[in-house]
Amino acid sequence: MSRDRRGAHCRLIGCLNWVANVKMPTSFSALHSVLGTRARQVDAVLETFSASVDDITCWIKALQKELCERTTATCIRRSSRCFTRL
Repeated sequence: MSRDRRGAHCRLIGCLNWVANVKMPTSFSALHSVLGTRARQVDAVLETFSASVDDITCWIKALQKELCERTTATCIRRSSRCFTRL
C-alpha cells in the first residue's frame, strides 16, 4: 500500500472514530454524507499533490538537461583547447 493510500486510510479511520465518539444515533445517510465529504477532501489534496509532483518532475528534468548540456559544452571547449596547444 502506498504512503498516500495509507494516509487516506488513516484519515478515514479517524473520521469513523469521530463518528463513533459522537455517541448519538447517526443515520446511514448522515454517515455516508460525512464519509463522502471527507473522501472528496482527500481526493482534492491528492490531486493537488500529484500536480505538484508533476511540476517538480518537469523542473528536475529541465535542470538535468541544462546541466548535461553545460557539462558537455565545457568538456568540448576544454578538449579543443588541449588539441590547439599540441
